Amino acid sequence: MGDGAHAANSEGVSLVVSGAPANGDRFMLRPTSEAAGGIALIQRDGNAIAAAAPLRAQIDPTNLGDAKPGTMQVTDATQFASFTTAQVDFIDANNYTIDGAGPYTYSAGTPIAGNGWSMAIDGTPEAGDTFNLSRTPPRSTDNSNARLLSGLDAKAVLDGGTTDITSGLSRITARVGAESQHAQMSLDAQQVLHDQVVAERESVSGVNLDEEAADMLRYQQAYQAAAQVISTADNMFQTLLGAVRR
Repeated sequence: MGDGAHAANSEGVSLVVSGAPANGDRFMLRPTSEAAGGIALIQRDGNAIAAAAPLRAQIDPTNLGDAKPGTMQVTDATQFASFTTAQVDFIDANNYTIDGAGPYTYSAGTPIAGNGWSMAIDGTPEAGDTFNLSRTPPRSTDNSNARLLSGLDAKAVLDGGTTDITSGLSRITARVGAESQHAQMSLDAQQVLHDQVVAERESVSGVNLDEEAADMLRYQQAYQAAAQVISTADNMFQTLLGAVRR
């Protein structure tokens, strides 16, 4: 059992218990129990879905390099709340300024970070290249968020960032199917044993309706035969009495 200094680890779950546990105490961990119960569709209006990114960048028409804006993200919503516009100017291929502040060192493949936002650059910038950033206006045709959302199924977010959602779902589905089939086979086997035990019990102490019906019919026929004998004897006795009286 884990205490303040040592945690109990099992299958990726770490448990630390405060206080003094007693012998025989048990703790049941069900981290995913009823997890899907809270999943619900909140937005039913397609026009209200934020398919566009909150930030957009425009290339200055006088740019000489082949650089263009790549993925843009909001990295800090609180700081981005006060964002209106920003201008990124490249002094050369390795240095840039943001709204005149800087210069900052640019490394290919590393996003440019601003006040609550970041922007990746595709291609190679040249001296004098300018990118103007602003908020995405309403009714924009930008679909950056929608494209990022559609790519979530291929993003490795499970098993410590080594398995994507599609592969993880396929593996879980296969596991559940195999365990379900195993459970059904066990149920079928137990049902066969149950039926055998019931049959053996009935053969020893149970009532066989067919046998009971046959016995009842036999007893009925015997009763009718006995009644006929009694009736015949009564008739003979009455005949004898009549003969004596004469």
